[in-house]
Amino acid sequence: MICFSMKLSAHDDYGLRLLLRIARGEENTCMTTAVLAEREGMSMSHVGKVLRLLRAGKFIESTRGNCGGYKLSHAPEHIFVSEVLSALGGRLFEDDYTSATRN
Repeated sequence: MICFSMKLSAHDDYGLRLLLRIARGEENTCMTTAVLAEREGMSMSHVGKVLRLLRAGKFIESTRGNCGGYKLSHAPEHIFVSEVLSALGGRLFEDDYTSATRN
């Protein structure tokens, strides 16, 4: 039996939560920094920092204007948690994961 535990940092958790919120794309709602901060109970400055990383990783894109905000850059099925965590600075598995599963 192979068991492993995955520990996500709060930063990684926030990034994944924001990405999921954007992916859901609530109808008639612009996914702005303010809306995302309110819905996720986070500060606007922290949301802004995480969104910059997600945008730099090309997972989301931003639009300016009256109903500007954030949306996914790709279809959800083309976004992988491991790649998102890497862009956020985290990892899905530790370096020793593969050696630990062989023991």
